[in-house]
Amino acid sequence: MSENSGMRSAFGDDSEAEDLLASFSPKPLEPAVDDKPSAVVEKAVEDVAEKRGFQKRAKPKKKAMRRSQFYKTGRSAAIAMKGREEDKARVNAICDKQDWVQGQLLEYALDALVEKIANPDDAFWTDHNFEGVD
Repeated sequence: MSENSGMRSAFGDDSEAEDLLASFSPKPLEPAVDDKPSAVVEKAVEDVAEKRGFQKRAKPKKKAMRRSQFYKTGRSAAIAMKGREEDKARVNAICDKQDWVQGQLLEYALDALVEKIANPDDAFWTDHNFEGVD
């Protein structure tokens, strides 16, 4: 390469480039800008919007959660079943009335069924059809 081409050798000792790099320094930090508008600005915007007929949007209402969705009960196995909508409503109504979680209802229902199975002469068996799927 010729010296006039303006190209520098990648392997050469170039103190001029080092001096150039040493002259660079980071920019000073700018103070943080608060993105949230002040209460005065918010109030002014709300007043202007109200005068012009704009309405605030209502916050969406959260769906009410059933008790079993947020209490820790030690019941960790999920039991999924197909059923009728009215049966699901009955389960939820009983749980709400008794202040039970669904796992408790299942335990008590199974205990009651075991008692009924133990007594085949009970009137319960004449009132219900247990000949397959109804």
